[in-house]
Amino acid sequence: MILNQYRPTLIASIAYVLVAIAFSLFYLNDTRHFLQRIDAGKTEAQAQLTAQGIGYYYQGLERQLDLFVQGHIKQSNQLYENPDNEALYRQILSELRVYFPSIRSFTLATPQGEPVLADFDGFISNICRTDIKTKAKHPHADILRLHPNPEFEHIDVMSEWAGPDGEERIFFINYAAESVTERLAALAIPTVKQMLVQRAHPDVIEFTEQGARNSYVRDWTLDSHALDRLPYRQLSPVPGTRWDVLTYLDPAAEEATNRFFRDKIWLLISVEVLFGLMFIPLVWYLNDRLLRQVRQMQALAQHDELTGLINHAWFISRLEQSLLEAERSKTTVAVMFIDLDRFKPINDQYGHLVGNQVLQEIGRRLQALFRKSDIVARYGGDEFVVALTELKNVDHLGLIVEKTLAAIREPIVIQDVVHQLSASIGMATQDEDHRTVQDLIRLADTRMYQQKQAAREAQHELLDLA
Repeated sequence: MILNQYRPTLIASIAYVLVAIAFSLFYLNDTRHFLQRIDAGKTEAQAQLTAQGIGYYYQGLERQLDLFVQGHIKQSNQLYENPDNEALYRQILSELRVYFPSIRSFTLATPQGEPVLADFDGFISNICRTDIKTKAKHPHADILRLHPNPEFEHIDVMSEWAGPDGEERIFFINYAAESVTERLAALAIPTVKQMLVQRAHPDVIEFTEQGARNSYVRDWTLDSHALDRLPYRQLSPVPGTRWDVLTYLDPAAEEATNRFFRDKIWLLISVEVLFGLMFIPLVWYLNDRLLRQVRQMQALAQHDELTGLINHAWFISRLEQSLLEAERSKTTVAVMFIDLDRFKPINDQYGHLVGNQVLQEIGRRLQALFRKSDIVARYGGDEFVVALTELKNVDHLGLIVEKTLAAIREPIVIQDVVHQLSASIGMATQDEDHRTVQDLIRLADTRMYQQKQAAREAQHELLDLA
């Protein structure tokens, strides 16, 4: 009798519990698929951005070498005509180290790619000679690769100049491979692993964030099964090189996500079976908490963890939207590429903790300096980018640059130590020839390098006068 009396309630409670369990499982599964799509998009975007970043870095080295060679044509021709002059070789090498601190040696080559200098330092290997010949025959070929010299792992940077008779001669330097490792580490983001692999053999690793091949003990090859098992694996070619950027989700992060969902499933089932209708508010609380965690994970995917500014992936997305809005509203957009000067000595002398505090303070100053409609982001390492939107004229951009430099130059006091920084800033505006995100960022980056180069040359002239 009592059973019959409460049968409807019992059936309703059981039905609710089953429906609640089914709904929770569907909700969790849908949320998991959503996060998986975010992870796949994150690794793909990171592969493309890192490939562009490494490509821009290598192009910057080539531009620096072009500028050096154009400023030292006389000395280069003299050494070319007198290849046994080791004193002149040492003089040019010393001047090269001002522009390329990690250079080890250099050589000059004929238009046919034959080195003319004696190998004074013993670092011009057969691989180097092969690359020089490839450059001579195919000037625009993708030739950059790692030279795994046990004594000095390096990459090649080459430039061409015209001799007195008009023939194209080749200027070759070998540059420390650790510079690529540092750039790879600077472009890294949490939860995504990345490395450089050989394009022809993607199972052979060239660089990771820890170093170049042979620079420390690890397995530098991946069998086909290991390569296929990498979660959300993406490959993106690095322009001008023989490398691809390989990105994948950190297995620890994937396992943490799986463990999170397993725990949530068992928790929801236990609560709903044990308490049924009595604890409906608790069920909604857990669902709401899960939703907040998903939103937090989305926010982490869009923002730089150190400074709180948006990251470069989200910056590019917002800049694309701003360019479209500018075309509709007949306004324009300007991009500032900011590279901090004198930051590396602070980081080296006082440690990463102080360096991070400096970056956080710079981020706060930039955020406070610009309008809410402007887009301020940390691009990576000690580089920041700002998109000035809804501009009706560009006459005041020079004043904005001065204000930005003044804000950065304000002393930063950390643990009673005063740190003074400056910056090199490149500016690019949207016009008929520069309408895409890539055009604006590339032009701003180029102008930033030109300004940095001009500042260095001015400094050297002052030192020479002194």
